[in-house]
Amino acid sequence: MQAGLGIPDLEKLEKFLDFIREKKVNLRSITSMQAGLGIPDLEELEKFLDFVQKRGVKLESITGMQNGLGIPDLKNLEEFLNYISRHNLNLQLISRQRIGKGIPTIEELEKMINNL
Repeated sequence: MQAGLGIPDLEKLEKFLDFIREKKVNLRSITSMQAGLGIPDLEELEKFLDFVQKRGVKLESITGMQNGLGIPDLKNLEEFLNYISRHNLNLQLISRQRIGKGIPTIEELEKMINNL
């Protein structure tokens, strides 16, 4: 998470770790998503985690795609999840092909499906 950024602000780090413990979130998932970007904004992270929980998707499927890219845009994520739900697509299979590439656009997703 801090690769190339040096030692983080200790107060900010403590708040982040307290937040992770309180939410009972896998620290590795968040740190891989934030690779090289530093400690995320906790309000943004909370919105993201709440969204993922409400949608009932595996956090790791989303954070894997976002490896090193940070918290995804929730509107794009919702559009993506709605599409795969409507078309009965397997999120885990798609996310394995998208590690570190981010949430695909609908156009990218359709190209992936057509190439299967």
